[in-house]
Amino acid sequence: VETLSLVCYGAFQLQRRMNLVARSLALRGWSSAVIFASLLAAGMPAAGAFSAQLIVWSAVLVLHDYPLASHLLDGRLALPRFHRKTMSALAMVNLPLSLSGFLNAIANNLPRLVLSAYFGLAAVGIYTVVAYFMQAGTMVINAVNQALLGHFAHIRLERANTKHIAAIARPLLISAVGISTVGVLSIYLLGEAALSTLFGSAFGAGFPLLMFIAFALVTKLFGIVPQAFIHADRRFKSFLIYEAISLALGLTLLTQLVPSLGLTGAGISVLSVAIFRLAFLWAMAAPDLFGKKK
Repeated sequence: VETLSLVCYGAFQLQRRMNLVARSLALRGWSSAVIFASLLAAGMPAAGAFSAQLIVWSAVLVLHDYPLASHLLDGRLALPRFHRKTMSALAMVNLPLSLSGFLNAIANNLPRLVLSAYFGLAAVGIYTVVAYFMQAGTMVINAVNQALLGHFAHIRLERANTKHIAAIARPLLISAVGISTVGVLSIYLLGEAALSTLFGSAFGAGFPLLMFIAFALVTKLFGIVPQAFIHADRRFKSFLIYEAISLALGLTLLTQLVPSLGLTGAGISVLSVAIFRLAFLWAMAAPDLFGKKK
């Protein structure tokens, strides 16, 4: 289902309608989270509640992605034609980005693997439920990133300088401060009660993890601008380096902290990696975004 949506995203990108990519990702992220929480609150087992993601993503594909992509291409949306030279060129250009996505997928599952090794499936269950909301938040953040990416890429192609991007970045960062403050305070005040009410008293132990994940989402929010800029600038090798270091750092921290701190150790590891990722992105982008202009 996700692969079919990605084909539609290609049609949106072709027509410079990145706002449609952003809307699709936002629909998939928050709709999945709301339905997941509602089904759990209604007493459905976690496995059944997780299946809601497939239903929601399929609905977004059928009702949003495919109809709009077909309309933008005047009904010409069909199976892609594979030309050897074109596919080879695309593979070489996108290989670093593809590898970075592979490393990112491994890194996202490392906490579950380490928790399973030391504490069994009960700890993995708590982590998975709490981290699901990070996944939903990340999808919304990625939606904003996609909207910015198209705009930044257009600016880079048309004007070949960064002063316009910097002008966009400043109000976005100010907005991020307000959103982060409200979000973290809300989770601090309501998070523990919400976990216990929705998932049972045992999940109250996941509150420290939830707070670490909330702060990790804050770092992702502040990383939207540099990530979109680096992506628009086609520095795909930088993403590969960034993901490789993040994976190594995450594995090191998890194996050192989880045995003694459990879920809290996993949360500290997730937040530490997120802080590194934010610092790396800004170190790469800030000189171009806010440095001296030619």
